Amino acid sequence: MVGYQGEIVFDTSKPDGTPRKLMDVSRLADLGWKASIELEAGLAATYQWFLENQVELSRLKAEGTRLKDEGSRSKVEGTK
Repeated sequence: MVGYQGEIVFDTSKPDGTPRKLMDVSRLADLGWKASIELEAGLAATYQWFLENQVELSRLKAEGTRLKDEGSRSKVEGTK
């Protein structure tokens, strides 16, 4: 997806951070909910957005600005 050609090596002697969490969506499905975006497509779109906004994100981080998520759009908001 991102074109990385290197090797990823996991250090099994260290904890893995957040334990793996599984989400049972059967109750949501019973209510008629269905994912509108496949996982791989969502990851690809998110990565593409990151590539397109990387410079701006770095600038905001350097300025101490945070992004506030508003669904599929982000709003820049100064920290207090």
